[in-house]
Amino acid sequence: MGDINPSSDSLNALHAADALQVAAQTYPWLYMSSTLDACFTKAEQSDKVRFAETLPSSDPHTYQRELDTLENQVSQNEADFADEKALYQTQRLIEFCDELTVRFPSPP
Repeated sequence: MGDINPSSDSLNALHAADALQVAAQTYPWLYMSSTLDACFTKAEQSDKVRFAETLPSSDPHTYQRELDTLENQVSQNEADFADEKALYQTQRLIEFCDELTVRFPSPP
């Protein structure tokens, strides 16, 4: 009958193959995670610099003026959008009425 216990050479070869497989699976993940960590760190630093540039000065009067300026800009944008919406709705109503007169002309 054959020996059911593998030889030490085959065990060593199996262990070496397992180690190579583990390394082949592990190192790409390690590289990817370190690359992602570096990208995240760089992005966070960039955002911190950008955020620091947008902060208002520490003077409360300057801060209030900046808030007022932003409020005026938002109000102006809202007014522009309201005008555009009213114009769009009016144009749609005119198109609807034109379509009605084409489909259902008034009797002579």
